[in-house]
Amino acid sequence: MFRYNNTWLLFIVLLPFTTSLIGTYFRDVPAMFCYSANTFLITVFQNQIWNYVTSKPEFLKKELDAKTNYANKMACNVAMF
Repeated sequence: MFRYNNTWLLFIVLLPFTTSLIGTYFRDVPAMFCYSANTFLITVFQNQIWNYVTSKPEFLKKELDAKTNYANKMACNVAMF
């Protein structure tokens, strides 16, 4: 879990840099690739964190049922596309 959180935070910290690349080199493919890869990896690690949390029942509220947890997991996965 610690590794997922740290990697997720790393890509969040890199977001202003990749955004400035887009601002400076708007029509360059490498700048667009860096920004797109960065936002994609933020979403991937966010999903990894959610998958880890849902695999540990002690981290979840008791009121949440399996159907709600599954719907939240699918919403996170759809966000990647």
